[in-house]
Amino acid sequence: VAPTPDPRLPAALFVGAVGLDAVDGAVARRTRETVLGARLDGATDALAVLVGAAVAVALGALPPWYLLAGGVWYAYAGSLWRRRRAGASVYELPPSRVRPFVGTAQFAVVALALLPSVGRGGGMALLTAFAAVALAALLASFARDWAAATGRLGRDDPPIAAGRDGE
Repeated sequence: VAPTPDPRLPAALFVGAVGLDAVDGAVARRTRETVLGARLDGATDALAVLVGAAVAVALGALPPWYLLAGGVWYAYAGSLWRRRRAGASVYELPPSRVRPFVGTAQFAVVALALLPSVGRGGGMALLTAFAAVALAALLASFARDWAAATGRLGRDDPPIAAGRDGE
C-alpha cells in the first residue's frame, strides 16, 4: 500500500528479530527454561517464518508454496490441541539433534530471500531449490514429531495429556 522503503529493510528487520530470538534462547538454556517459555519460543519462531515468508512471497523472492513453512507449526499445534480437547493422549517430544538445524534452515531461506541481491537477484533458482529442500525437511520433521507426540512411534513413557479411555 505504501511506497517500498529501502530494499534492505525487510532483511534487516528479519535478521534482527531472529538474532534477538537466538539471544533469548541462549539465555533461557543457561538459566531456567519454562514450559511456557518453550511454547512461546516455538510460536514466535513460527510467526517469524510465516511473516518473513509472506513478505518474501509478496516481493516475488519465494514461490507461494513456501508459505507452508509458516503454517505447518500452526497445523501441528492445532492438531495436538484438538487431541487434548478430545481426551486423546499426547506425549512429550523426544530430544532431537535434527530439529534445531531444520528450524535454522527456515530462517536462512527467509533471510536469503529478503536480501535484494539474492531473493530478487540472480540466485533465484538456487534459492528455490534450497527452499524446497528446507521445506521438505521441515515437513518430515513435523510428521515425525506428530507421530511421536501422538504415540504412533511406540512410546513407553506416560502421556502428558491422558485420553479419557486411557489410550
